[in-house]
Amino acid sequence: YDAARVLFEKEENPVVAGALLKIFGPKWPDEFISKITPKITSPHLSVRVAVLEVLTQRDPKLLSPHLPEMLTSPDPRTRGLALRALYFIDPEEAIAHLEMYFFSSEKEKKIAGIQNSFFFPFEQTKSVLFKYLAAENDPELLERVGLLFASNPDPETPFQLYEIVEKSNKEKGAIIKKILNEACKVLERTNLLGENFKVY
Repeated sequence: YDAARVLFEKEENPVVAGALLKIFGPKWPDEFISKITPKITSPHLSVRVAVLEVLTQRDPKLLSPHLPEMLTSPDPRTRGLALRALYFIDPEEAIAHLEMYFFSSEKEKKIAGIQNSFFFPFEQTKSVLFKYLAAENDPELLERVGLLFASNPDPETPFQLYEIVEKSNKEKGAIIKKILNEACKVLERTNLLGENFKVY
């Protein structure tokens, strides 16, 4: 690891520097981690993303001064990583930012919200997801967000989804019913409710 640190400090190729940091950074000692923080302003995206990934794992608070700018970065990967780093510093603020993605007028940001939700605890995001499902009408986006419910068994989910079905038009209701059925199948497969599943 010492040799890799030396190589990283001397490396001029940003792609190689970024790769070294991603591979070895998570194992470097704490005193060196603080030294890579200035690299977060590197003109090279590969280096900035690598620093962001490593600091999110090792010490997200070092990113605090840079997060406002990164959360509005034109690069979607940078925004997503910054959002995850923010969660470790201020979970409520991170969920608020995530909700802004879901209710953006831009489809790209809605997709980013769905993608980033996979990295957050479902218990923290499900209220936002239910609210989004109730408001969204795009079939593609509804199916995408449905994967989150299929990945996170929760006894509350089918009831909440059923309420949305009741208030939806025929096309949207059919999609939500499909999500509801998948949510029930996941509950059964995981045996979360044990013998109570049939009653449920």
